Formats: sequence, structure tokens, C-alpha cells
Amino acid sequence: METKTFRTVSLGSLLLFAFICFLLNPIGEFPLNDDWAFSRSVKTFSETGEIRYPDWSSIPFVSQFIIGGAFCKVFGFSFTLLRIVTLLTFCFLTILLLKSLCFVNTKRSFAVIGLLTFILCPLSLNLSFSFMPDVYVLLFSLLSAFFFWRFFSSDKKIFFIGALVFSVAASLSRQSAIVLPLAFALTFLFHKTINLKNIFIAALPLLLNLLALFLFEKLLLATNKLPANYNIQLHTITTSLFHPNPSALKNLLYYSQTAYVSIGILLFPVSVPLFLSWKKENSPNQNAKTLYAVLLLLLLCGTVFKILLTQNYFPFAGNVFYPSGIGPVILNGFDSQQFSVESLSGKILCSFISLAGTLSFFFILVLYIQQLKIISKNKKQKEISLKDFVFIFSLLTCVLYVLPLSLSFINDRYLLFVLPFILIALSCIEIKSQLNLKLSLALLLPIAWFSVCGTHDYLSLNRARWQALNYLTNEKKISAIEIDGGFEFNAWYLYGKAPYNPNHTGKWWWVQNDNYVVTPADLPTYTTIKTIPFSSWKDFSKKDIKILCKTP
Repeated sequence: METKTFRTVSLGSLLLFAFICFLLNPIGEFPLNDDWAFSRSVKTFSETGEIRYPDWSSIPFVSQFIIGGAFCKVFGFSFTLLRIVTLLTFCFLTILLLKSLCFVNTKRSFAVIGLLTFILCPLSLNLSFSFMPDVYVLLFSLLSAFFFWRFFSSDKKIFFIGALVFSVAASLSRQSAIVLPLAFALTFLFHKTINLKNIFIAALPLLLNLLALFLFEKLLLATNKLPANYNIQLHTITTSLFHPNPSALKNLLYYSQTAYVSIGILLFPVSVPLFLSWKKENSPNQNAKTLYAVLLLLLLCGTVFKILLTQNYFPFAGNVFYPSGIGPVILNGFDSQQFSVESLSGKILCSFISLAGTLSFFFILVLYIQQLKIISKNKKQKEISLKDFVFIFSLLTCVLYVLPLSLSFINDRYLLFVLPFILIALSCIEIKSQLNLKLSLALLLPIAWFSVCGTHDYLSLNRARWQALNYLTNEKKISAIEIDGGFEFNAWYLYGKAPYNPNHTGKWWWVQNDNYVVTPADLPTYTTIKTIPFSSWKDFSKKDIKILCKTP
């Protein structure tokens, strides 16, 4: 892509995202999802200078903490400020993704559609409007990957040093980013002659990241600041690997299936037109057609069996996507995590979406297999290119990330990490023609509509909810200990002070007394004392958040 075109696409994507931010309005003094835990650490640091992690935190959170802490030290703590910092970080991420998509592919149509698909993805919008770690981890990971690619293409030490720095920054944001140096080590040794020098170059990033994680954990332990949940998912994964059990196998099958269906759905605007363009230019032989038919059958059987065996028709694993919409809403009388698809029409629609996602993922796999055949041929002829290196690196990153996490759990939020790398791997596919932009935009439009409307509704509901809670705490001077304001409110005010149910049944979120309840639902033995209206774009309706008082 020419420099002028790159600047035009970059500016256009930033203007589009700025317009979306204006529509959705990121302003609001309230936490979202689990970001109350990360925000609390930043608030403590900005006000007292002390570094402290709540036990709820299971990740290092270092790089994100430094960024958020620096801004709050200068401007003062604010949920809105932290949200804006994440939005700015996401802007850098989109430009970096565009640069990465153009790194080995000069097709403007693919870069544009790939970038739009990522920006308008519901995961991207929902998580960029919070202080969750996903956007930060992905930015540092993609920076590290880009520098690894530049080092391979130029053999310049400055790029290797940059890759080391950003890979450590990514791993110290979330441990799962360790897959970046591991993918580099395997890809580098695959493409280079095996000797002591190349083994050292391949192993150094991985060893440095492991050392950084080890030393950071020891530092937290030595200062009595190690959170109780730290490395909890890593412990589950290692236990499953070294002590296999039926539960781990069940998790692997379930979460890997939901992962490939979710990925297929989210990348539908890219996979379908790219596959159709490839199909016009290529005709697989009979053996390949048989292989692909078996592969498609296996994927479809996995999707159908998952639905039949679990009776769970919803294609996603939760934390961002729910039958009720986008974002976790955990309130008394309305818990999005407990919703299921009950109506026949809903089951049919979800089944259709799951099958479409399966087909989309199949298209991606076919393209990957064809590219692997080309790379295998190039390897035999000793004609390995930068494009081959980037493809193998990106593919390994995705596989090494998804499969181990599937042994524990991998909700839809975690999949944001692999989407750019899947797109980058697809950018390595040799297609002579430009993508069908009209088809891509037609497929992207419903996803974009759902993403924007769902994120708006999530923010709108929470804005009304916290308006109700502020009415109770500020105007009525009701203590937080008397209020059941839902997960984020009670976590922010009563974490470690009120009862908590680790099984997540009933009112599990640190409720001491529930004399006042804030919820969209009517509850028995409670009287409504005030309502706060909010709008829903998804179904073009007006709804209410109710302030309920326990009836004497």
C-alpha cells in the first residue's frame, strides 16, 4: 500500500472510530466488568503512591498499570479518564494493525476490510470502552510481533531489542502473551539453520519473558502483595497437562468448539469474500477436496454435538456476548450470565449463526492449509520468504494461545487477542484479484450494527444504574453496606468486607444488606421508590432502572 493511501486509510479509520466514540459517549464515573479491580489499583497508586493488587486480580497488570497510573497521577483518578486512555490505546492499535496487514500484502481491499472488521467487532468496541487489560495486552503483543518480523527481514539488532522490550511488556500485562516469544522461537528455528547462534537468538526472548514473570511473582510474594487469584488459570492449565482428567478433555472440546465458531462469526466479512476470490483462481485436486469435505464434516459435527449435548444454543462462551446483549450485566433480578436461549425462533437463529460461523472458520482453515502447502514447497526449495515467516508466526501464536486456554476456560473476551493474528495470517494468502468490497460490507453491516447498538445499550444501562446508585449514596446518604447495586458497585465498595459466594450462585457479589436494590426488574417484597430511564438502540425502546426499597 502506498504511503498516501496508508495515511488516507489510517485517517479514515480514526475518524470512523472517533465518530463511534461520539455516538456512544465514553463519559461516566463507573467501572465496567472486571475493570473495577484494575481501576482500584490505579486509584490507590494515584492517591497514596502505594502499589497494591486486590485478590481478584490474576494477571501481572504491570504495563497497563504504568500507563493508567501515569495519567491519573497527572490528571487525578477518574473512570472516564481510564476509559479515554484505553480508547486512545485502541487508536494506536488500529494503526499498528493496518501497518501489519500491509507489511506483506499490498492489496488495499483486504487491508481496509480487515481493519474495519476488527474496529467494528463487538469485542473491540466493548473492551475499548473499559479499562480491561485486553486492548493493552494486544497492543504490546502486536508491537512485539511487528518488531520480530522486522528483525527477521533485516537482521538488525535494534528490531530484536524492540521485540524483547515489547514482548516483556505484553507478558507483564497478561501471562498468556508468553506465546509471542514461543511462537518466534519455533518459527525462527523452522526458517533458519540450526546452530548455537540461532538457538540463542530463538531462546533469548522466551527465557527473558519467563525470567520477568518469575521475578515479578517473587517480588509480589516478598512484599506480601501477591493476589490470591494470581496465576489461577495457569495452575489449572498445568494441572490439566500433567494430570489429565475427563474434565480437562471436556473443557478442551467445549471451549475449542466455541472458539472456532466465535472466530468464524466475527471474521465472516473477511473469510467469505477471501475464500471466494481464492476459489476463482484455484482448483484443488480430488485428494484435497476429500480432505476438505472430511474437515468440514468434523467441524459441523462438533457444532451440532455441542448444541445437542449441552442444550446450549448460544454460540459464544460469555463475558462480552450474552443472549441479553453485549456486556455482563450482573444485578439482582437481571443476571446476563444466567440468560439462555429459550424460544424456538431464538434457537433456530442461534443454530444458524453457529453453522455460519463454522462454515466461515472452515474457509479460513482451507486457506491456511493451502498456504502451508506452499510454504512446505518453498522450504524444500530453500526459498522461505518474509511472508512465510509472518504466516507461520501468526498461525503458531493463535494455536499456542487458544489450545492451552481451552483446557481451563476461554471466554469470548480472550479471542480479541487472536483476531489480528488471524487477519495477518490471511493477508499472507496469495490472491491476485481485489476482494469483493460490496460483499464484505454487506456482511459487515449487521455485525457493525449489533456492535454499536449493543455497546451503546451496555453503557446506557450502566449510566442509568450508577445515576440511581449515586442518588442513593449522595442524595439520600444511604451507606453502600445497605445497597445491592450489582457486581461492580458492591465489588468497588465492599470487596473483602461483605459475604462472597465463589460458586457464583444467588447474590454472590459481596452483598451485606439488601435494604435497597438497583435493578431493571421488579422484585417481591420490594417497593419502587424511583426510576431512571435509559434508551435501547438494539430494539428501539425506552427502559428503566428501578430503585427498590425493602417493604417493612
